[in-house]
Amino acid sequence: MDLQIVRWIRGQDENGAVSMARTLCMAEAGRHRLDLGTVSFSARVKAKDQGIDGRTTFPTELDTLFPHGPHVWQIKSGSTT
Repeated sequence: MDLQIVRWIRGQDENGAVSMARTLCMAEAGRHRLDLGTVSFSARVKAKDQGIDGRTTFPTELDTLFPHGPHVWQIKSGSTT
């Protein structure tokens, strides 16, 4: 089976990887009708922010696969081999 999505995900550069993470987190927040402040991701991947690309605060009682409570996100892209 040829899963094109796997190649597409692995082929993202740093901007694409951060955008994908932001989109997934925002979709999850929207699915649960959470406040806009639940998800915050920078559009500037080269910003001097100590490597933090985003922050989320999903409620602890939420039925989600995303981490609950306050979390910072550091997104990596590129080859690992």
